[in-house]
Amino acid sequence: MKINRSGSDKFKQVKKMEFKYKVTKRIAVGAIAISLFLLYGPVQFVDNNFTINNNCNNLEFLQQSNNIEETIGEDPIISNEDKIKEKPLEEIIKENEIITPSNEGETINKQNVKMVALSFDDGPSKTLTIELLQILKSNNATATFFIIGNKVNQYKDIILEIYNAGNEIGNHSYDHSNFTKLSKEQITEQYNKTNELIYQVTNEYPTLFRPPYGAINNKVKEHINSPVILWSIDSNDWRKISDEEVINNVLSNLEDGKIILMHDIHKRTIEVCQILIPKIKDLGYEIVSIKELFEYKNMELKMG
Repeated sequence: MKINRSGSDKFKQVKKMEFKYKVTKRIAVGAIAISLFLLYGPVQFVDNNFTINNNCNNLEFLQQSNNIEETIGEDPIISNEDKIKEKPLEEIIKENEIITPSNEGETINKQNVKMVALSFDDGPSKTLTIELLQILKSNNATATFFIIGNKVNQYKDIILEIYNAGNEIGNHSYDHSNFTKLSKEQITEQYNKTNELIYQVTNEYPTLFRPPYGAINNKVKEHINSPVILWSIDSNDWRKISDEEVINNVLSNLEDGKIILMHDIHKRTIEVCQILIPKIKDLGYEIVSIKELFEYKNMELKMG
């Protein structure tokens, strides 16, 4: 005989207690969640499973609330079907991500960020290049160093420091000859020899070539198997002019996407960079290597 308990007083009393328990549980969860939001809302919140920056605090709050409910018991608010339809947390974060130039470790769209490329020719130098690397690092900047091939063996440690600091190394010939006055065989020899020497130190071939003196013609282009890079702003740091004139040569011509020419073999260049690099940053420009500039601006590097 089947017994119907749904109408009994005892059954009603049990259901009533169960209802009170669920209501009490929801109130407790809500109180804890609100407390967490008030306590951690304005700062970054980290747990063992994920980290979200302060642009996504609401997402953190929701995730933490769900975790608390799971420790108390089954979640009576969100059904299994709803949970299946929810997007993964990583996908939600990506959709709500605010892209800024300062977000480290994230995929950043810098195509619309103002930036210039800083390049140094004729090095490296025994002490000056190291000083310059420290200035670049302290200003969160990178540069391209066009290296003379016959200096590579003498300054291997310095070249490795340039490379390991995230800077770019380019080919600047073997002995700083004017390539327009060399034979085809001499051009090829100087170019290839310097490339091989740099590879022996960094385990990476240079991407870019800059001809000494900026001297180039069709013969040079035909025998250089790299993009040939000149410059759009000449600081004239090698000339007998004042430091103020060198700085003004750069700042007065500063525009998004330009390439600055300097030399890390002159002491005055290092002293100028201590002033110039922070000034460029203060004007809202990122300072990057030439290769980074082309990548961020979505420009194609072409051979020759």
